[in-house]
Amino acid sequence: MLDVEQISKKPLIYLINLSQKTERVYFDIFYRRGHIFDPPALKGATHILEHYLIGCLTKNTGFSSPQIGGTVSNEFANFYMASDKSQLAPHLKKFLEGIFKADLSKQELFKSELKVIENELAEKENDIEQQIFNAISKNLFLKNCPYNVTGIDKIECLKNFNFNKIRRFYNEAFIVSEPMFIFGAYKLNKKLINEAEKIIRDYLPTSLKSIDYLKFPKCVLPPFCIKEIINPRLKEGVYLVFLFPGFSIQDADMALRIGLNIVSKIIVGDTPLSLVTKTRREGIYKVDYENLMGQHTGTASFASFVNQGQLLTLIRIIKEHLDELKSQLINEKYLNKIISEKKEKQRLVWRDNIQKYNWIVDDLKNLQPISDINYYMKTLKAITPEFLRSIINNVFDWRKLNLFLIHNQKISINKEEIKKIITS
Repeated sequence: MLDVEQISKKPLIYLINLSQKTERVYFDIFYRRGHIFDPPALKGATHILEHYLIGCLTKNTGFSSPQIGGTVSNEFANFYMASDKSQLAPHLKKFLEGIFKADLSKQELFKSELKVIENELAEKENDIEQQIFNAISKNLFLKNCPYNVTGIDKIECLKNFNFNKIRRFYNEAFIVSEPMFIFGAYKLNKKLINEAEKIIRDYLPTSLKSIDYLKFPKCVLPPFCIKEIINPRLKEGVYLVFLFPGFSIQDADMALRIGLNIVSKIIVGDTPLSLVTKTRREGIYKVDYENLMGQHTGTASFASFVNQGQLLTLIRIIKEHLDELKSQLINEKYLNKIISEKKEKQRLVWRDNIQKYNWIVDDLKNLQPISDINYYMKTLKAITPEFLRSIINNVFDWRKLNLFLIHNQKISINKEEIKKIITS
């Protein structure tokens, strides 16, 4: 049995065959209609619509979490449902009716969910890490890049919302976008598959805009720069974020993405080639690696917090450490150990229903080749010490570094000295 079967091309429906015996069926609808695709004057429209639709479904049908739910990310709006095979057809009808034939008369629900979202965004804006993320977003990309919209911007946009605008958005922009449907089940029989497909076709609007019309935007990072961001809430010390152009999901093949993942773990993990020993010796708590700006913006970053006296030391350590890695090969025996661990982890993923489902869903929604276990194992053969060194040299290019220094106004930073270290 195939891990993934395409049930239909129009509409796009997939079935993921799960590994463990279960009566549970998982169902997802994905729209390429996340925050970055909202109209300029209605940033956050998809978010409020997601709240409203799930709120209606909960009130009208008796569905409750975790049976149904919704999320909105930068790139996607997602509505999901879980049911048992015996109840799949009636549950699917109720769920799809709530999404595609929504009751757009509940103005009080709209008002209450608008307040909920304002509270949700305000809570996030009071988180220091979120503030740093937002400040970097605003200062990293060009103003016309949709990724530089923060929660504060969305809170301001809430003032522009009214129920009529959201109803128009639903009818004219959201519901006419072409969605993707994904089922996950263990041995779902053909009769039930056909019934589910018919239900989808019965509820789906007849006229849809093709999924291809919404491409993920590409935001190019500026060339080398050092930027200070003042945050009065910080009592002392400096947050540093070293941000490089990395590999986006769209541009990078599987080997590149796995390779960068391995490189990041080698650099900041508990490994012989890690930064940990050097930074701990200097009293620096930790250095984190993360794809800070999200998969589609293609960035890679190191982040750390230091006191003012440790600032130049940390920059010097990271610069020297990455330069050393550019000139030496990772030990092949050690790399084989990492690859063996990855193989075993992938086998475990493929034997677990939820992990397998989420893994394949991630590839499907991003229109990537399905990285099934055989494809994944084959790809690992391309991960050699020479290949990893080429990734290190390609990604961690000092000419493309964007260095962010986040601190309060009481700290004085010598950017010329920092520049001298980085460009030496």
